[in-house]
Amino acid sequence: MFDIELESPRERDKLCRFMVRRIENAEERIHAIVYLLSNEEIWARIKAKIGEGIDVKIVAPPITHYDGASIPEVFKIYKEATYLSQKNENFEFYVCPIWWQKEPMLRFARTLLWINYYLHAKLWIIDDFIYLPSSNFDSKMHFDTVFYTDDTTYVKDAEKFTEDIIPYSVDASTLSLDLRKRIGEATRMTLESSVMEQLPYNFRKLHFVAPFYEYKPRNFVRRFFHELLDTSDEYIYGMFQHFMTDVKEWSEPKAPGIVKTLCDKREAGVTVKMMAAGGETNPAAIRDKIPALQSCIRKNPKVHAKFFCTDQGFLIGSMNINPTSFYHTYYPTERKIVIDPAIHLLCMEYIPKQFVHKEYGVILQRRGYKSTIEILTKLRWDESTSDIQQELEGYFERSWT
Repeated sequence: MFDIELESPRERDKLCRFMVRRIENAEERIHAIVYLLSNEEIWARIKAKIGEGIDVKIVAPPITHYDGASIPEVFKIYKEATYLSQKNENFEFYVCPIWWQKEPMLRFARTLLWINYYLHAKLWIIDDFIYLPSSNFDSKMHFDTVFYTDDTTYVKDAEKFTEDIIPYSVDASTLSLDLRKRIGEATRMTLESSVMEQLPYNFRKLHFVAPFYEYKPRNFVRRFFHELLDTSDEYIYGMFQHFMTDVKEWSEPKAPGIVKTLCDKREAGVTVKMMAAGGETNPAAIRDKIPALQSCIRKNPKVHAKFFCTDQGFLIGSMNINPTSFYHTYYPTERKIVIDPAIHLLCMEYIPKQFVHKEYGVILQRRGYKSTIEILTKLRWDESTSDIQQELEGYFERSWT
């Protein structure tokens, strides 16, 4: 079966409550790859399941990624997760290390990092279901979605990705809780970074942008967008947090342009409507670069969902339409990458709020593109997905009006 849960700003925490119920009903396993690990209500339910002895596995970004008012809560959750991973055989906690922290004791090591991806994929496996949320469940008033299914092909793809990402992550149970020791261990692991060859990309239903996969063709992600948009005859609805008109020039210049496709479709009589929160969805950019879509794009700061819905099917996942999401390799002429194993897993002690922004809230990238590990899926409408079609169409029309 396939289903979708939708949230509007008036339904604050609806998706959080939805996931809490799913976690509470878990009987065998909870495997989660998250962009934010900050919701204390969800974390409390996960801790309860760890206590029940079911299989729990979490992969999250480094704490140095976080910014904003929730940082102290995040530090608390990471510290608890590290402790529990050391005390419970049924709980594994991994950090997928990506961004640099501006911390005086580690500035010397910044030059060691060759590649700076960060984890943006959002994927949950609970028993025999997988969940693809655009939501981070972080108690904000957003337009958001959770697509979920128990289709075995999807579940197998999700399981394989979870297995593949772990070697590129840090097992928190191997690190000490003492801050000074942790810094030393992280520095040692960074100095011992090794070159790893990319893995073949062979998923059937889920699609991932990740530095450890080898893609043929390179613009395979854009191909999935175009396969959906090109076949549309009646309407194209899009809702993305970031919609950048220059994504083609930034990431893959020779790939077909999504904005041009939208313009061509509108000229052919297809109804095109886009909503976005950021990127280049401001009036000046629209007038200068895509005047043909001037009346078709609206900016709404509450948009966090990420999907295209057309009369032929839909595409949904964690990706935005921007260079960060589409660009997936620094070295297109080389068949290898360098992974930094641990330098970001630092300072998981609780840090008083008054010091967070001054000492730990500044994040730098060394050079070139920053790029995300992303996930998406695409479905055609049929009898098994007709309910989702009606829900997405109605959801978008209500949001638009």
